[in-house]
Amino acid sequence: MLTIPTNTHSLTRETLLDEHAQLHRLTGEQTSKYWDLIRATIYESHIPEAVADESMLSEVFSRLVAEEMDAWFSMTAVEEDGKKRMNLRGVIVTVIRNEPCGGTKHLQVYSVKGFGHLSMAAVSQAWDILKEYGLSKGCQRLVSATSKDNNASIHRKLGGVRACEVYTWEL
Repeated sequence: MLTIPTNTHSLTRETLLDEHAQLHRLTGEQTSKYWDLIRATIYESHIPEAVADESMLSEVFSRLVAEEMDAWFSMTAVEEDGKKRMNLRGVIVTVIRNEPCGGTKHLQVYSVKGFGHLSMAAVSQAWDILKEYGLSKGCQRLVSATSKDNNASIHRKLGGVRACEVYTWEL
């Protein structure tokens, strides 16, 4: 688990989840600083239709730095040896997408990766924050796709409705 000191002023708190967990939306500059970590999580857990290659990762990096996409850190506060620290519990990358024919906007979860056990309460609160953020940006839906059964189970527990199944073919 990555530990980031609380005196690191590079992270700004977006919303307090509960007394122990927080969700932080990173700026472009912050994304650049933590890119190696964010890159690894995107590579492991990106949307099913994307191909994780250097071209895609480079494009995501450019969009994150330009704040056309957002990286979020889920963190918990801990105290060790009398010093307060923030432990990284998960990384989420989102992008606002416009549906080309109907013109509707949605907040797409591009990748999500947790570290260690995350309580459903913390995950649910993080999803609520993403929903509020999407609403504040004029989005009509929060959309998240997964190719992993355990993530699909979490999506259902969060009240998500399976709208379709996506199939891909390598060409």
